[in-house]
This record gives sequence, structure tokens and C-alpha cells, in this order.
Amino acid sequence: MAREAPGESTLRGSLAQMNIMDLLQSLEMGRKSCLLTISNSGEKCDMFFSEGQINHAVYGSTKGDDAVYKTMGWTGGSFQIDFTKSSSETTVTRSTQGLLMEGLRLLDESNRDAEVQA
Repeated sequence: MAREAPGESTLRGSLAQMNIMDLLQSLEMGRKSCLLTISNSGEKCDMFFSEGQINHAVYGSTKGDDAVYKTMGWTGGSFQIDFTKSSSETTVTRSTQGLLMEGLRLLDESNRDAEVQA
């Protein structure tokens, strides 16, 4: 991860170096309030955190929990964390930990289905 410039409140990094699960857990454990933007192959998801909990997420026309789940399998791409941004909108229904657990379950299910079809 690298800061944009001295005194700036934005961090940037690669998902190859720090995956989505680790990012979400780090922001939760640090009780951070920020905007996490994840980008991969022209796709983008914005996740707004308040005190470590994701309260609003947007991926194209998808909002809330489903927007977060769509990014869980991304292994490539980049992220940006802006500590000056926030959202009062609430579209997410689970805790950050709940999103991680359900996201892992959905990923596992998807991988299992892919193996069965192969």
C-alpha cells in the first residue's frame, strides 16, 4: 500500500498484495470510516465504512450486500481507500464479519458447482 502523497488521506494498493478479505477485516478491526473502492478489469465497487462496518456498497446498479459479494472472488485489480469520504446511506444489512462469512460460503458454493460441471 502506498499513500498518494505526504499528508494525503488516500491509500492505494494491489489486490494481488492484499486481497479483499484482508482489506475488509483490516478496516473492521481498525474501526475505520472511509470509502474503499475496488477496481478490476473495468469493473468497480464502492464500499463505505463507518466505524469498521460497511453501511453502503455500490457495484454498477447493484447495491448493498450483493454488491459486496460480487467482488469477493476478485484476485486481480486494485484498491483505493479514501479516509475523507463517507455515506449516510444504508444499503448493507449484515455486519462486515457477516458479509465475509456469507461471501466465503457463496464462493465455496460457486467453486463446488464449477467442479461438478467440469
